[in-house]
Amino acid sequence: YLKSGQSAQALRVAETLVRAAPTQGRSYKLRGQSWRMQDNLEAAGKDFDKAFSLMPEDQDIVVARADFLLSTGQPQQAREMFTSALQKNPKNVAALIGQGLLQLRQGQFKESEQSFREAAATDFRSKQALLGLAAVRIMLKQNDDAYQDARSVLNIDNKSPDAYALQAFARLMGGDIGALNQFYVDLKNALQEKPGQPRLLLAWAVALEREAKFQEAQGTGEGLALAQQKREEAAARYTDLMSADLDDDYLLYFVGERKFRSGDYAGAEAAFQKAIKLSPNYAPLRNAAGAVALRLGKWDAAKEQYSEAIKLAQAGDQFMADYHAGKGLALLKVKLFEDASKCFRQARELDRRNVGALCGLGYIA
Repeated sequence: YLKSGQSAQALRVAETLVRAAPTQGRSYKLRGQSWRMQDNLEAAGKDFDKAFSLMPEDQDIVVARADFLLSTGQPQQAREMFTSALQKNPKNVAALIGQGLLQLRQGQFKESEQSFREAAATDFRSKQALLGLAAVRIMLKQNDDAYQDARSVLNIDNKSPDAYALQAFARLMGGDIGALNQFYVDLKNALQEKPGQPRLLLAWAVALEREAKFQEAQGTGEGLALAQQKREEAAARYTDLMSADLDDDYLLYFVGERKFRSGDYAGAEAAFQKAIKLSPNYAPLRNAAGAVALRLGKWDAAKEQYSEAIKLAQAGDQFMADYHAGKGLALLKVKLFEDASKCFRQARELDRRNVGALCGLGYIA
């Protein structure tokens, strides 16, 4: 019932389970998931807490509770939960997976990879560990390795929709036009298990756009007509995605970027703010929120977001110059020229050709 979106039926069955087995944490976990689907977050939170108190070592319960904490803007509580569990047992697979998920959602990809590696080394048949490893490898552009990790999951569970989805992403992100046929096979398998799943809709739309570019490059009348058809199909998938009620920081970031490029700055701001509640420590997201605040004339908000991005940036962050330049532009708008100049100079120390910094310095001069 949960997988098919039938929350009322799922809740009815879960309540029967709780009555029949009041000491079983998984009964409360299922009821919590049912409440969450109905947007009763208070009741869901109580059930996830109860489930965790009864079975703190259960992998599914730990991951479900962590996901709830993250999706309701409580990443620090999730982090404390995993830290405490790992202090008691450094090989707690559930806590390692939960920690990896938290790190993945906050853009700490190297740390996330290490957490999932440790979990997989402890339990080599852990689907969640292998799925997490595949996801983080896609973010690190290690697409072939991601594909193999997803295949390992299918060797354990040959109907795993998440594994099919990750295989599809790995094929797609590899950029090989010849791989698109296999991508659609993987996508079809995933959609059979999870119809309408937002990340699959995104993968589908991006694949269609790539096909359109390939067809345009052929330069034939038939190719151009097919490209237009693919773009229309992609637009339909994007419409489905944009109308969904998302609680996925990755997708919210993507939706915000798309709305920003189309000039819907209020819509972009809403998407970025919701994503920040889920992943407050992801510097590029703060940068995006700063950019939309500039477009909306919210100078103080822009300065705060860029300041946060600078504070959160990892060593070697390729966008660091943009963070300093963005902060400089916010300061420039409120005529704090000396402070703005300092930011622009810091941006140019990192990137001599940074356009924002050059324009800002030119304006001040």
